[in-house]
Amino acid sequence: MRMCGHGTRAAHYFATFLDNSRLIELHFEYLHCDEQARYCKGTSCLRQEYISTGGHYRLQRSYYGGDN
Repeated sequence: MRMCGHGTRAAHYFATFLDNSRLIELHFEYLHCDEQARYCKGTSCLRQEYISTGGHYRLQRSYYGGDN
């Protein structure tokens, strides 16, 4: 909600969990905002990967990938 404001809706597959939830991937093409926040540029959308280390998640990488 901090990124989008009120009216944030995350569709199915916005967050995917891999390796027994050790890795979380966020696919911003599945995040819908009522406000003007945009996380896609053309056919590429923001992707973020978070990895669990020491009981906390930290951003491992952030990149733009294909809008699917």
